[in-house]
This record gives sequence, C-alpha cells and structure tokens, in this order.
Amino acid sequence: MQEELGKYIADLLYQHDRLNIPGLGSFELTHAPALVDQVQGQVSAPTKAVRFNENLVLDDGILIDYLQQQNDWTLSTTQAWLRTRVDGIKKSLAQKEIVEIPGVGRFFRNFEQQLQFVAESENFNIESFGLQP
Repeated sequence: MQEELGKYIADLLYQHDRLNIPGLGSFELTHAPALVDQVQGQVSAPTKAVRFNENLVLDDGILIDYLQQQNDWTLSTTQAWLRTRVDGIKKSLAQKEIVEIPGVGRFFRNFEQQLQFVAESENFNIESFGLQP
C-alpha cells in the first residue's frame, strides 16, 4: 500500500525542498556540500538528504495537486485515498511496526514511543543525481 505513496513522495522531493503530508508531517531536504576524500582521492557530489518533521502536519496542497494530476481524480477521491494511506501508517506505528516508504525511508517508534525516521540513501539533488565518486 505504501509503494504507490512512496513513488509520489519521491517524485515530488526531486522538485521541492519540503513536502507536507497532511496529518503525518513534513519531509524536508537538507543540503550537504561536495566532500573531498584526499586519502582515497575521491570527490563525492553535493547531495540533498531527506529528514522528517512530525510537527508540520498541515496540507501545503502540493501532494494533493500532484495526485489529482497523475490519476485524474476528484479532490474528494484524492483526499480519501491519501487519508487511508496516512491512517494505515499511523495504525502500523501504533502497533509498533516499522513502516517503509519505498524510495524515501522508514518510520518506527523508539522505546520511548518517539517517532523516528531513517532516510534511504537516495540523493534528491537533481543536479548531481547519479554521479559516482
């Protein structure tokens, strides 16, 4: 169920530095400069890594608009589809499961019941995407 949502989120993160998921939180991109490893003689390209902020839960409209355009859905259908996915994520987290958003990362609750997010190693910097060290 999260595969579709992950694809839409990943697509949008290549275009936007912040993406709010209504009722869940916000994915935000952080910039990291190019790194020079003089020992190995390599230069790694600049990156944009994703992090999650659970405090920004309001809808910025970006995801809803994108879903409507990609699927030719009405606003109410789109909101219902997204609400079902978000509710599924919350339910899984409440049951202490790990929730994976393919292409983006994983959510889980730590032993203190704090929401944790571990990003995949995807580089969302479109200018350096795919460049090898």
